[in-house]
Amino acid sequence: QSKITLSGIEIDIKVIGHFDEWKKEINTINNSYDAVIIGLYQTLRDQNEKHIPDSQVISWSVNNLQKKSFGFWEFSVGKDKTIGGLVLSGDEQGKRTAGMIIKYYATNKMPIIETSDNGKLIFSKTGLNKWKINLPENIKKEAV
Repeated sequence: QSKITLSGIEIDIKVIGHFDEWKKEINTINNSYDAVIIGLYQTLRDQNEKHIPDSQVISWSVNNLQKKSFGFWEFSVGKDKTIGGLVLSGDEQGKRTAGMIIKYYATNKMPIIETSDNGKLIFSKTGLNKWKINLPENIKKEAV
């Protein structure tokens, strides 16, 4: 776990490996945080080290959170998922990775690692309605 402050907002970053631990954190969030941004959750395991399906994790999380949840990746936004936000796209990351692989094979040298420069504003109508959030017009015009 690490704590940082950005623009006066305190942020806790937590790395969790097991679903039981994840559930405990969700309950802690309900008591002590204003909102949560859910990053990656695809590698969580149960007590027997069996993989928990990502759809089960995200659905359980948003249905048990009593706080607004925002996504970091495009696939985490939707009904029974997060409200949305400025998210990264797996498609965009895949295209950049493919470009780096092509450069590597063309030059036989490791290219400079490239990541997406910006994200997309994507929101779930279901999530916005649930939390009675009305997007400002300037965001609404840019959002999907």
